[in-house]
Amino acid sequence: MHTDYSRVLDTLVMRLFAQDEASTSPIVRINPWELHVDDPEFYETIYGQTPSLDKIKSFENRFSMPHASFSTAESSLHKTRRAPLNPFFSTRRIQSQEPLIKTKVTQVCDRLMDAYAGKEKELTLNDLFGCLATDVVMEVAFGHSYNLVTADNFLHPFTVSTANTAHAVHVVTHMPWIVTLIEWLPEDLLMAVSEQLRPIILYRREIGNEIHQILSGEEESKMVSANKPTIFAELLDSKLPAQERTPIRLQHEAISVVGAGMETTKWTLTVAFYYILADPTIHKRLREELEAEIPDPSTIPSWSELQKLPYLSACIEEALRLSYGAIQRSPRIAPSSPPFRYGSYIIPPGTHISTDTYHMHHNERTFPRSHTYDPSRWLHNPKGPDGQKPLSRYMIAFSKGSRMCLGMQLAYAEINLVLATLMRRFDWRLAEGVEAADVQAKRDHIIAVPRDGSKGVRVFVQSK
Repeated sequence: MHTDYSRVLDTLVMRLFAQDEASTSPIVRINPWELHVDDPEFYETIYGQTPSLDKIKSFENRFSMPHASFSTAESSLHKTRRAPLNPFFSTRRIQSQEPLIKTKVTQVCDRLMDAYAGKEKELTLNDLFGCLATDVVMEVAFGHSYNLVTADNFLHPFTVSTANTAHAVHVVTHMPWIVTLIEWLPEDLLMAVSEQLRPIILYRREIGNEIHQILSGEEESKMVSANKPTIFAELLDSKLPAQERTPIRLQHEAISVVGAGMETTKWTLTVAFYYILADPTIHKRLREELEAEIPDPSTIPSWSELQKLPYLSACIEEALRLSYGAIQRSPRIAPSSPPFRYGSYIIPPGTHISTDTYHMHHNERTFPRSHTYDPSRWLHNPKGPDGQKPLSRYMIAFSKGSRMCLGMQLAYAEINLVLATLMRRFDWRLAEGVEAADVQAKRDHIIAVPRDGSKGVRVFVQSK
């Protein structure tokens, strides 16, 4: 019953999105406490505030990690928690991690050559990119990973369980007592009755044990190393007060970083590959650019060099636009001084107010033919509807303001390196039956999820 209810609820959310998209008014009351504003020019008023506005408290429980900086409702506390993490995910730090990312991508290439290339063996890209993205973010954050890219058929219990439990997010948001009940139950009992929760519980347990070793000063901890800076080293060396360095705080931060870094990147790469392969003209143009700029497929340029390739960058921006990042709305609490104004409306202080990535990325004035994958819209320094503001201002897959995605630079580095390497080294074709519905948003699991019953983006691969 729980699973069926969750599926109905997250599908209903997407239907409401579609109804709101067709509404004649840009401002709609979507529940007794919340206003939704479908106006791209108002986005930065809500999310670009300095200091940022508070989130609503009930959303802290969505992922069962309310002490993570991502979940934190109060803006001042969020600023405190976020500050020591910012340098860890800076452009310079991510550039220093580039060899690590390339090593993981090479590992994937070796597996493709050995097990898939030329063998007419079907490969599901959702699974491949889930394993790869998880390994990368774990290596960057913790200095080690589960090496998921070695899993049979790229199916690992951890990534499968993480994806499968996301459907409960709407239920948990509105019924936080469910989380309290689950956490009250013994872990061994939960693993005995739910095989789906087992990998997640084991991961939490491992993180908890590592944190205990770190706080106890035990040298064998693999998450604090002089040679490999880790997220825990950053937090423990920071000026955070003692109450912000407790085991539960560190555990929640670790889990949130991995969760955010795996699902969104996995989905963006899946969306990119589908649309590129589904359109021979786009595929040909990208392949020609990569062949011209990367004459030796065994030597992939640096991330900074790949960013200079206009069509590759355009394909990535368009994939980000149609994969959305976090698709679920993220309400803010309207301030009292000065009060928010929208046109002739004065929004009362304390009102919950939101917009969302889906509406922003499908605004037809900003993105004509918004449901069409068209990389050319990002070429030649494009502008927004007023002809002045850059079009990039309206691409919010990473959000905006002080709460924008912590791992944006890591995502860009990973997507550039993966897309360029795999497209340059292999030929790809979609399996029979794969269609646009397999990447179009039909359900809201925080990230966009396609129709129920989709088998994913399945492909065949051939070495060049």
